[in-house]
Amino acid sequence: MKLRYKIWLLIFGIIAIVIVSANIILNTIVTKVVKTEIENINSKGAIFLTLEKTEIDVFTSHLTLKGLHIKPDSLFFENFKLGKTPKAIASEFYLSELKIKGFDIFNILLSKEISVDKIIAKDIDLNIYKSDTYLNSKEAPKKSFDSIFIKGIEKIDISNIEFNNFKLTIINAQKIDTLFAYQEKSCLISGIAFNAYPNAENYFKFNKDSLQIQLKNQHIDLEKGNYDLFLEDILYDFPKKTIQVSNFKLKPKIDKFKLASTYKYNSEVYEVASKKIIFNGFYIDSIIKNGVIAIDSIDVDGLNLDIYKDQTKPFNKQKRPLYLNQKLKRLDQPIYIQKVLIKNSLFTYKEKHDITNELLTVTISDINANFNHITSIKDSLKNSKPLNIHILGKLNNVAHLNLTVFMPYNTWNNSFSFVGKLGGANFKEFNTAIYPATGVKFEEGKLHSMNFSVHGTPAGSKGEMTMLYSDIKIDILKEHKKMKTASWLGNTLMNNSNPSKNGKLRVGIIEFERVPYKGFGNLLWKSVMSGMVNTLNPIGKTEKEVKKKSRKKWFSKKR
Repeated sequence: MKLRYKIWLLIFGIIAIVIVSANIILNTIVTKVVKTEIENINSKGAIFLTLEKTEIDVFTSHLTLKGLHIKPDSLFFENFKLGKTPKAIASEFYLSELKIKGFDIFNILLSKEISVDKIIAKDIDLNIYKSDTYLNSKEAPKKSFDSIFIKGIEKIDISNIEFNNFKLTIINAQKIDTLFAYQEKSCLISGIAFNAYPNAENYFKFNKDSLQIQLKNQHIDLEKGNYDLFLEDILYDFPKKTIQVSNFKLKPKIDKFKLASTYKYNSEVYEVASKKIIFNGFYIDSIIKNGVIAIDSIDVDGLNLDIYKDQTKPFNKQKRPLYLNQKLKRLDQPIYIQKVLIKNSLFTYKEKHDITNELLTVTISDINANFNHITSIKDSLKNSKPLNIHILGKLNNVAHLNLTVFMPYNTWNNSFSFVGKLGGANFKEFNTAIYPATGVKFEEGKLHSMNFSVHGTPAGSKGEMTMLYSDIKIDILKEHKKMKTASWLGNTLMNNSNPSKNGKLRVGIIEFERVPYKGFGNLLWKSVMSGMVNTLNPIGKTEKEVKKKSRKKWFSKKR
């Protein structure tokens, strides 16, 4: 027994020595081969590649690469920044560790087949540099890199890849400005396959027919730590060209009222949530090859947008907010989104004022909206197709709202227009949107309908409003003894009904000069308010009076 035990011990010892020796020999061979291949790659000049360490463990069938760094060659990158290459983008890649599990070296040697159970990549930094200028295809034809060559291999089979701690940054190459940054903790990629070319030995093409990328429970810090972004689930399906995002949440790290109080100016505080967002027709190849974000449509379901402002704080009078068409025209990143569809959504806007402790509150519920032709691509901006927005909803949960905004890209003065309709409701329902800011409260009255049409530029707006209503009575808040008198005067001097009792219809003029440090929402709201004031006020401007003045002016010129 002792002899047999010694024999088996000797056999196991020999096997262990062989395996350990194999590990040492294989590591030496692989390190040498990798070093040679890196030198060959670097000699070609386009990229510079370094690798700190390569390890093979025959016991566990693991292959580990550490400290992989791929960056553009210095001479190439200088020419790239000057626009002297055919590339729109260049990449720099760093990988702390890549562990390949189920990597059978003997299967490679004997069967000429690479089979991998799982690949785990840790601590990845990917910097994508975007160039403003580059050579077109006629001057420097693009090469195709849709295949890989592995000498002596006949088959490649990979199950899935897991990423831990991945960081993506998109940088303007000329300005070295960060255009976009994203960081995630975990990501799983499945459906990976490499198919051999039938007539080209040792060449393999990446098959994306079943490719899926899934990210779970993402948490991102935004805007200098003021906001948290939560994404419960993200699924990218390459065959369907879709990205599905579930339970999107953007919210302040602290209470929104406290956050607003920390701002120097009356800046907005946002809370955004959505049950599901689907990107349809998401063309990843367009982003990789040309740097263009192209999407057929974005479907947003159950969006809840809440905005709060502390109007007791001063305005930033140096601010010059751009309207959406202006922003797109100035955007460095080329994008094209055919349409954005929003359904079953809610918008809430609140303001704090000095007049009362009540918050000004405007809500639009049951929102169904679409945004069409969103682009920053120069050729698309030149054509006659405008950005247009159509919104259906209920204002303050009672009055049906129908609003359409047209914003052409190709006008010299960035002109726009919008038309709207508002259904019937009791005026009392709008007190939350008017009283806290103006001190004016509707006591009685019925709005039957409102129609308005407005043309404008970033300097201001002009248009007309037809508002049909009856039996209005208002109360005016005044912090002095004349409060009752003011209320009485307000009710006496106001047009209480339109049409009036004798059947005369007032069509109010809309005129508003834009405050340069306020945005499009302010212009839209103040334009509508000017039409309401000119309809309610007996001395307000009306279409009839404007036509009279025009005729008088014309006759005076004739004389």
